[in-house]
Amino acid sequence: MAVSINKVYQKVLALANKEQRGYITPQEFNLFADHAQMEIFEQYFYDLDQFKRRPGNDYADITALIEEKRAANAPIYTFDQLPVTKGEGRFGPFLKWNGLFINVNKKYDFDNLTDEEIENLIKEKIQKEKEKLIKEWPEEAIRIEKARWGRFNIIKGGKKVELGKDIDPTKISLEAAMQYLKSKTGKKKK
Repeated sequence: MAVSINKVYQKVLALANKEQRGYITPQEFNLFADHAQMEIFEQYFYDLDQFKRRPGNDYADITALIEEKRAANAPIYTFDQLPVTKGEGRFGPFLKWNGLFINVNKKYDFDNLTDEEIENLIKEKIQKEKEKLIKEWPEEAIRIEKARWGRFNIIKGGKKVELGKDIDPTKISLEAAMQYLKSKTGKKKK
């Protein structure tokens, strides 16, 4: 049974974001890729074991179970030549496209989403992401984004500084943003 390269890539991204916050060397990436392939491969054996424990199951149904699992992870649509997949998370049903997780609220029939509804959900999410960005200095990799509850964050890599409610983020200069980030570097979380 072959393991899909997209599944390995997504697993590597998940591992890299957990451990290294997304910054890894090519050698580390290869190590993560090997680890991700093993993890996916071993999951098949775990699923097989769980399947065999159910009363009344036999080996003839195993291929059906594997195909059912593969179909559940298959793309349901393609938007801008990238696959759209769906899933159920702890916050409810979602679509995943180009690394974006898009919540599907109850006004939609999640099991019977139309192509138009999928496109609208993706376009709305893209628009929200654009509106989230207030200011950006790409040469310094610094940006100011909207946060929850009317707050704003200055972000550079893994560092994030929350601005007070009394500060207007549109009037912050690059130097001021760098100063806010410097004031954060001395503090460490325990």
